[in-house]
Amino acid sequence: MCFKEFQLSVGKLSKYILGGVVFVVASYATFLLWITWPISSLTIGQAGVFGDSFGIVTSMFSGLAFAGMIITILLQREELGLQREELRETRLEIAEQKKIFKIQNFNESFYRLLDFHKRNLSELSVYSDEKSERLKGIDALSFLLGRLKKSYSSYGFQGFKDTTEDEKIEMSYALFVEVQTTLVRQSRYLETITSIFTLIDTQLEKQSEKEVYLDLFASQLTVYELKYIFYQCLVSTPEDSLREYVHNASLYSDRGQDIGVSNTHRDIYKFIHKIEIPRSKSKFHVPFDRKKIRNIKKKNRIRKETHNKASQKDAA
Repeated sequence: MCFKEFQLSVGKLSKYILGGVVFVVASYATFLLWITWPISSLTIGQAGVFGDSFGIVTSMFSGLAFAGMIITILLQREELGLQREELRETRLEIAEQKKIFKIQNFNESFYRLLDFHKRNLSELSVYSDEKSERLKGIDALSFLLGRLKKSYSSYGFQGFKDTTEDEKIEMSYALFVEVQTTLVRQSRYLETITSIFTLIDTQLEKQSEKEVYLDLFASQLTVYELKYIFYQCLVSTPEDSLREYVHNASLYSDRGQDIGVSNTHRDIYKFIHKIEIPRSKSKFHVPFDRKKIRNIKKKNRIRKETHNKASQKDAA
């Protein structure tokens, strides 16, 4: 029963009680007058006896007072229950408001950091001697990554898995040196990325929510950025939290195949950090099985050789 219904029932009950009291007293008085009327002689003694006959009414009023007290207690109890319910609802509303405020505050911070990330990316700058100009943003990263590929290729290393332990260390050392000398570490850019990971990891409780924002952030990263982050994580120090965030977020699980990093460098990353980066996929997708593709390649190769021989004969 709600408070208003209880209050209404108490009001009706009070009216019934008051009406009952008036009715009982009036009926009792009428009955006394009826049995004593007409009064032939009125003495003080007779009047006292007549007055004492109303003593039961006093007891009746005492009972009514007790009933009124019970009704008051019940009413107060209902009011306390209503207050507790209102307090509980208020607490729930406050908790919901805090949750909404926390989400709004997180979104504001998250998108502000995304803006900082884009701004820091656009401000990346490197001078190209070949083009005699200063490159910025994605062009700067592309230039640095291309220079790294060229410088590491000059070592002439072939493969990684089939080499000895000493050769693996030698190849890894060469890559570490080239990355740290060729790829300039852009501290502000990398710190912004670390801040985004930290915000997601510390401010969100549910893993499902974290994955949503991690996927959103990953979708903002270009292939050149993913490749640059890969090499910076490769040569990062143990106290650098970026690599741990990248591993925990599985940043390269879905996009690692398409970042343009050679399989040798992926093998070196696994050799150093014990984390496997998915290997690159085939550049082409065709709806045929591998056996048919091999036969097609063989026929095409024979066709090209035949065509080249015929061309050479015609030229002779």
